[in-house]
Amino acid sequence: MRVGIVGAGIGGLAAAAAFTRAGADVVAFDRPGAAPAGAGISLFSNGLRALDAAGVGEAVRALGAPPELPAGIRTPRGDWLTRTPPSSTADLRVVHRGDLHAILAAAAPAVRIETVAEIRTTADGAAVVLESGQRHDFDIVVGADGIGSRVRSTLFDDPGIRYAGYTAWRGVTSEPVQVAEVGETWGRGERFGVAPMADGRVYWFAVASAPPGWPVPDESVEVTKRFASWHPPIVELLRATDPRTILRNDILDLAHPLATFVKDRVVLIGDAAHAMTPNLGQGGNQALEDAVTPGRTRRRRGRPGRRASAVRLDSPRQDGADCPAVPARGPDRPGGQPGRRHAPERFDPGDAGPQRRPRSREDARLAAARAGQRPEMTGTGPSTRSR
Repeated sequence: MRVGIVGAGIGGLAAAAAFTRAGADVVAFDRPGAAPAGAGISLFSNGLRALDAAGVGEAVRALGAPPELPAGIRTPRGDWLTRTPPSSTADLRVVHRGDLHAILAAAAPAVRIETVAEIRTTADGAAVVLESGQRHDFDIVVGADGIGSRVRSTLFDDPGIRYAGYTAWRGVTSEPVQVAEVGETWGRGERFGVAPMADGRVYWFAVASAPPGWPVPDESVEVTKRFASWHPPIVELLRATDPRTILRNDILDLAHPLATFVKDRVVLIGDAAHAMTPNLGQGGNQALEDAVTPGRTRRRRGRPGRRASAVRLDSPRQDGADCPAVPARGPDRPGGQPGRRHAPERFDPGDAGPQRRPRSREDARLAAARAGQRPEMTGTGPSTRSR
């Protein structure tokens, strides 16, 4: 099987590694200037299992586990609002995105740095057309090109993206910093999160409600000013971070869920398929699940025929993991736990078409709303975490 992958971030590289491990001939493309950048990433058990399937799980675990510390949510003064049982994050790994990217890149074929101009479906596969005019034909094309996906906008009913109402700073301290507690601190319209890494450095994030495109002359000065009066060690973490490495992004997600992630022999994964706000800490983990599912299915089923495909991303995950879905909208929770989200439509290229598979009472209400029916009233209202 010949597989083309558009995008070489964490999801794209994981897909390249998984397909290569399954014996496929893989070519990955990434646009010029798309150098890996980022701060930390929280890897939960589902993401780690996906990395195992890609053949790099042990290399990632070798980066080390974060220290076991009291965790939960606090007020800006430091009072505890909730505490998180240590067992809920027993399998958690917090690593630098650059380190994860390097491990995945070593397990994947070399990436071709070229801009993809167009994706076309063909009678027995799909084609990637580059800006140079070169055309490459594949049995399957994987769209891993992020929230602004060209693959999605070209071949799918693209819902567009929306602003979540807040902006986020992220950073990793340049040196180890001693912390006694971890988790999040919630203020009015502002939040701060602390997630130590195994080497003593600390991944932190800060979010603030703000208009989209809010201009900030100096990110380090702004984030320090905003959180200067909050409990220790927040200011210490900010001062221990090289200002040049602090990132800020407006938080976006898809305006509404896609009906399917598959179009003929093209499949979307990660943010291209279901971009989500970071409040569940599951964006990267879900991208990793997406990335390894097609390759694992191919190993089970063998080479697909002309009409059948190894891609089954819209079906529920194997091994008990959740399928990609609509996330909650709210504060970033790298120390939180993955929650239930509504399942996308199940799709198998051998089926007559997609079928909705509700997985909860709220899923049924969502399905009824889409069908124009009055949702069934229950004793509990819709979860605020799914807004």
